[in-house]
Amino acid sequence: MHFEACRKGAAACPDAGNPQNWPELQWSMPRYFFHLYNGLATTDEEGRELPDAGSARRAAEREAREMAAQSVQSHGHLDLAHYVEVTDERGQVVARVRFGEAVTVTSADPGPDGRITTNLDQ
Repeated sequence: MHFEACRKGAAACPDAGNPQNWPELQWSMPRYFFHLYNGLATTDEEGRELPDAGSARRAAEREAREMAAQSVQSHGHLDLAHYVEVTDERGQVVARVRFGEAVTVTSADPGPDGRITTNLDQ
């Protein structure tokens, strides 16, 4: 991208000082797509512009928490293996956040194996 070269210095972009070239120097952020896998695959066709892959991962963590909460509120259950997958504009996976990674589940009385059991497990 032309702007990236210009950020490295005038030697890499000798025409940067010319105001006629400034519109060409506009920087656009990369676009990331957030696909939901929760028993069904829901693909994100629009995506979002974010500064970098780390920002995209943090956004995926927030989305996974929101979807996990919605699952509990709407259906009364949560599958911790469901996940949000983030791809870049080339379709490359840059992050995958399982619901179980996005939330912390605690119990005052975990079982002997450290797992939480509910009446549904019995």
